[in-house]
Amino acid sequence: MWRMLQGEPPRDYVIATGKTVSLDTFVGKAFAHFSLDWRAHVRTDATLLRPSDITYGAADASLAATELGWKAEYGVLEVITAMCEGASGRI
Repeated sequence: MWRMLQGEPPRDYVIATGKTVSLDTFVGKAFAHFSLDWRAHVRTDATLLRPSDITYGAADASLAATELGWKAEYGVLEVITAMCEGASGRI
């Protein structure tokens, strides 16, 4: 974060693992961390979906790599685990 703010002017950078997983995978891993099945706790409503919603998204962290020398040290599944451990106060 500090390096991001040192440029003149400061720029926006994408920070990402470089790997894409489905929303089902992301949510499933997060709920599984707490021994829960996400399907028992999440409801979906097709009427709330927008035609403009993307079906595939991927982040490009190449600017952070080029300008800041930054690269991901953890994979997406490790990030999910760290987020869950933080939420449960174990970090």
